[in-house]
Amino acid sequence: MKAERYLSPKQAAEAIGASESSLKRWCDKGLLSMTKTAGGHRRIPVAELLEFSRAHGHQLTRPELLGLPRGTAGPRDYQEAVRALANALQHGHGGAVEQIALSLLAAGTTVIDACDRLIAPAVAAVRDARSRGELPLFCERRALALADGLVHRLSQFTAEATKGHRALCSGIRDAADSTALNLLWVGLRALGFQVEHLGNHNAVDTVCVALAELRPSIVAVASDGSPWSERRTDRFVRLADCAARLAVPMVIVGNGIDPNARVRLRYATCIHSLSELSSFVDTVVSKSHRLMH
Repeated sequence: MKAERYLSPKQAAEAIGASESSLKRWCDKGLLSMTKTAGGHRRIPVAELLEFSRAHGHQLTRPELLGLPRGTAGPRDYQEAVRALANALQHGHGGAVEQIALSLLAAGTTVIDACDRLIAPAVAAVRDARSRGELPLFCERRALALADGLVHRLSQFTAEATKGHRALCSGIRDAADSTALNLLWVGLRALGFQVEHLGNHNAVDTVCVALAELRPSIVAVASDGSPWSERRTDRFVRLADCAARLAVPMVIVGNGIDPNARVRLRYATCIHSLSELSSFVDTVVSKSHRLMH
């Protein structure tokens, strides 16, 4: 993953069609986050500028300065975009994959919406094509690798929080593929957390040790749409019990969570999307609680 990119005030102003003096004033008032170089020059993170432009209604006039495609403003059609992305993934067209997603960002789509309404359904369409026998196995695996690369690209447009905002993100054994886990990871970043990403296929005991050591504000675990077994349910229940003992809210994010498993998961919240995760964070993991850690 590439390092976070920064712009000078002049570049940032050109990117959103504002004057440099206005941009500096917004920085000085704390409306737009910035950092300073060793020489005292202002630098604005690309992710912060993108969020600021959405929040204050500034259309991107030079999106290429932010690393986004040029000439993509206009109405957003998610259905058409999903079809185009699924087709590009299935045929291994990496350039088109990135162009489709970044065009939506340039048009004002948030990273959360890009994940929920574009990438997740496009990946589901790829899997459906494979299950119907319409797609060779190597094409599915190539598509998922491209999707993972796209998620990491989108992470450059999220501003990860400071140490005080910590979330633990993990997959547990036989419960999620890398794409589901990476979507969860970038969603947590977009929500302002510093994310401790443990990777996939972890033993429950491994995640429990991490919980005890790190004491995050939230633990988020990915689940893909594959059928739930009794063994998988047992693993999630054990992890939820561990999180409850440590007073860490646990959320399971994914589709196809078995209804019987939901009954046993008394100490975990099961949700389907990153937008639901955002609501969970707002209602359960309050800002004051996050800042305690």
